[in-house]
Parts: sequence; structure tokens; C-alpha cells
Amino acid sequence: MCVRRAKVLIGLPVVASDRARVVGEVKDLCIDPAHRQVRALVVVDGAVWRRTRFLPWEQIQRISADAVYIPSQTVLAASDASVAGCWHLMASEGGVYGRSIIDIAGERLGRLGDLLIDMSTGEIAGYELSDGMFQDMLTGRQRLLAESRLSHDGESLVIEACRLPDEES
Repeated sequence: MCVRRAKVLIGLPVVASDRARVVGEVKDLCIDPAHRQVRALVVVDGAVWRRTRFLPWEQIQRISADAVYIPSQTVLAASDASVAGCWHLMASEGGVYGRSIIDIAGERLGRLGDLLIDMSTGEIAGYELSDGMFQDMLTGRQRLLAESRLSHDGESLVIEACRLPDEES
């Protein structure tokens, strides 16, 4: 299991293996909160006429530190029908990144700093919480296991919290 921060995917080129060429760039992630899964990557292609496409997670051949590899450009979907009901990660897309996380008792735990993703399956393994840049530098970020459903109450994300032991990434 290779767990990495979700934001490392943002900005990666998407390479079609059949032609060995870049066909787009990862702009965002579509998250299925009910199943704690990344359902698709949002890919922007084209230099002048930029189009948004959706790359279903199961179509990814592999992810390296430098690129996301797919079998061919034809696996990129023009329609977002496959990601209906999903949340976007990035705030620029109206996403959940940076939103407050509270537990079911109403205690504020911090803000969503990142998701911890199993890069082989797309499963959300945990959540990284931020208390702001200064506090993060002093004490580091806290981590929560993704054992329960994450819900959205309009402004905040609600979770039944379970803290992960401190570890370095």
C-alpha cells in the first residue's frame, strides 16, 4: 500500500502510454465520500482550447512521482456523469480542501489540509488536518483515519474522529 497526499497529484501531466505523449494535466480530484474513494481525476487538456475531461480511477495504469499514466487518450471522459454526487477536493472548484472539520460532538478539529490516498486503489486512507501554517510548522499536522463516513453540513465537514499516530510522510 503506497499512501501519499492527494495534492501531489495536482499539476501532474497525464501521459497516454499508446502514444507516449502528454494528453493533459491533473487539475482536481473527484471524491466519493460515501465509499471513501477517489472516483476520478479532473484533467485539463489542450493549450489554447482548454477542455476539462474526467479520468476514472480504474483507468489509471500507474502513478509515478512525475506523471499519471493511462492506456490511451480515449479513456478520458468528456462528461461528468460518472462523478455525479462526488465532491471536488480543490477550493477553486467549490471543493472541500480548507474546510473546517468537526467531530460528531461538534468539536472543531482543524481544517482539511489534505487527503491521504492509497495510490494503487484510490481509497482514502485518512485526512490530514491543518491549524494554519504557523501552527503546522510548530506542531506538525494531525492525521485522522478514514474509518467513518465524512459528511458535509454546508460549511464544515463532519467526521467520527480517530487520530492516527504521529508519523513522517
